[in-house]
Amino acid sequence: MAIELNFINNSNDMNKSAIVLFQKNLASVADDAPIAWKVIPDSAPGLTHRFVFPTTIDVVATDAEGAIAGPVSGWGSHYFVVGPQSAESAAAFGAAEAAAGEVQVRNALPGTSITANIFRDGRLLAVKAAVPPQQMAVFQLKPSLWVGAAAAVSEGQALDPETLSNVKTELSLLGLASADIVMSGGGGDVLATPFRFSLQNVVMA
Repeated sequence: MAIELNFINNSNDMNKSAIVLFQKNLASVADDAPIAWKVIPDSAPGLTHRFVFPTTIDVVATDAEGAIAGPVSGWGSHYFVVGPQSAESAAAFGAAEAAAGEVQVRNALPGTSITANIFRDGRLLAVKAAVPPQQMAVFQLKPSLWVGAAAAVSEGQALDPETLSNVKTELSLLGLASADIVMSGGGGDVLATPFRFSLQNVVMA
């Protein structure tokens, strides 16, 4: 299942700002920066951009050498165990429903750390690096998107503190089937106002 979203730029922004959308891992620590999940570049007034927000996510784990292997057995739809399947393959991936909000990835490899990656719609969403043996990466993801204007940001990039400080809007997607994300505000003179983002034309699932 996926939520259909349509970004509409109704602002007065003449700078063609990039629009960044991301989720925050509520279980993260200070060093775990949010990842730019989706970037809409050169967003001029009048632009529309359709995209989807799948309710499913993909879990991909890599070892210290970057090795990726196939699925391994685990417990429950949100719990994944990463363990060796051969001398060459030391990591594993799986898929889960994100609705419950938490995904756990446990490193069962002996003697090597892993990086746990969360993808949504094929794009990187969150990362937990250097998970040591017998430890667990935990991702807590609300059904919401943070959205704001940004400069010099690319999809899959960790967001710096300055960019994060300029993003003020969190939009709840709970129970939605589709909606418009409407951007307003802006301008280049004394009458300019901060950018605003709101959900409109909401259709519930």
